[in-house]
Amino acid sequence: MDCGPHARQNLETIKWNGYEIQVLPLELQLNVNKRRERMDRVKLIEDFLNK
Repeated sequence: MDCGPHARQNLETIKWNGYEIQVLPLELQLNVNKRRERMDRVKLIEDFLNK
């Protein structure tokens, strides 16, 4: 996984299709995508978080 030390220390473990995998928290992904002005991804993440 390509991420910095802060993100690596805050990985979350989720279950997906019978596997346990580590992923970045959505809040971190949201902040990164905002800084990179990837508004399509920002919208998708915000929509998911607001469910």
